[in-house]
Amino acid sequence: MAEYSEQGVLAYAVHLGAIAMDLAAGMPQEMMHILIDMLEIALHTIVWLVGERREWLGGQYVSCQWDVDELLAKRQEIVDGIN
Repeated sequence: MAEYSEQGVLAYAVHLGAIAMDLAAGMPQEMMHILIDMLEIALHTIVWLVGERREWLGGQYVSCQWDVDELLAKRQEIVDGIN
């Protein structure tokens, strides 16, 4: 975004969470207990992010395990922190 936001590029740094997927198969077995997040919640967040342009979140870190309603409630706080 730093280089192309003036051309309309909107990007987020997205963390899907600790989800037990094929990629985690190489993890040591004793670490598997930390994979507690749900793929469905991450997918919901991604759909929400791309459903409309959210300029106020552009260039920000977004955890897909955050409650979207809580995130929306903090919108002004996030915007004020950016400026």
